[in-house]
Amino acid sequence: MTKVKAQASDAIYLQRTYLAESIDPIHIGTGEFQLGRVDNTIVRESGTELPKIPGSSIAGVCRAYSAMIASKYLSPDNKNSCAGKGGPAGEKHCGRADCPVCTAFGFSKRNASFQGLAQFSDLRILFFPVYSATGPLWVTCPAALDAAGITSECGSLKNSFADLGDCVAEIGSSLPSAKSPDSLNLGWLYLKRFSGVVPPSSSWKIATNADLGPLDTIPYIKFVLPRLTVVSDHRFPAIVNDQLEIRTSVSIAPETGAAEDGALFTAEAIPRACFFSFNVTYLNPDNYRVPPKSQPIQYGDSPAQTSDVEKIVTEALHLAEFLGIGGVNTRGMGRLRVIDRSGHHAG
Repeated sequence: MTKVKAQASDAIYLQRTYLAESIDPIHIGTGEFQLGRVDNTIVRESGTELPKIPGSSIAGVCRAYSAMIASKYLSPDNKNSCAGKGGPAGEKHCGRADCPVCTAFGFSKRNASFQGLAQFSDLRILFFPVYSATGPLWVTCPAALDAAGITSECGSLKNSFADLGDCVAEIGSSLPSAKSPDSLNLGWLYLKRFSGVVPPSSSWKIATNADLGPLDTIPYIKFVLPRLTVVSDHRFPAIVNDQLEIRTSVSIAPETGAAEDGALFTAEAIPRACFFSFNVTYLNPDNYRVPPKSQPIQYGDSPAQTSDVEKIVTEALHLAEFLGIGGVNTRGMGRLRVIDRSGHHAG
């Protein structure tokens, strides 16, 4: 939870829940090339096989973007850079107690190391876009809602689905059984309607971050809710994996400018308009000292506060909407819009 006891947790950490939307398809590869339906696969949860964006990926780009904001991406003499790994042994990281990059994201040098004050969780799929006979829908499941800290009381849906909002009328007018629609296609899957009661999505809140408020008041999210469908936990991975975007590419021979022989390959990607949830935990700088001289963390003329670390990360998250995350950024992939605790763009 964000705050178990306000007085106690404020002195140790602050946890924020963020929502994010893929503006472009996103490819976070496994680093392997395999023969099969898809050559370049994306990272998945080991237990559910659901695609995800690893916390290390978002932390890495945030570090780079924070370094750009702080003018520490690359020094004029090319000797120092607080972005990335910082050289083979981290020797390019400044490791200063007043550096917003090294203190927020950590550093490791030969004589000292620091873990960093911002800890990122994986980005997990919350609402996934799917084609149906009634037009585009967004699909979720009880487990995805729970992972985002959303109390929905959807319960177990087994092999059925439950629609929400205005989607009921649109399904009723499109499916053969117009008076009482009892089935829905989600890609190749045909599901029966859930006979139980599902609370309206306008009552859903993110319990772990009350600052976000009800979902129907959050920009971008509120436009999805009328087209939202809830399916069972064990059906959700099958729907998601079947609806991933697969791009076919070919290498170009520099000599001819034409396709190179035998260089055709395919890559998976999470499609655009997919929504994620993730947490960032901010540690209180007052409880930490930067080695090797055990210096207190200070930004400018004042001791660093937890809110300062949050601001550093949030400003960097905002740049992911323009500079992207993951691979194939130069070919139409990677942009990620992060929605902060006020419900607007991070930044």
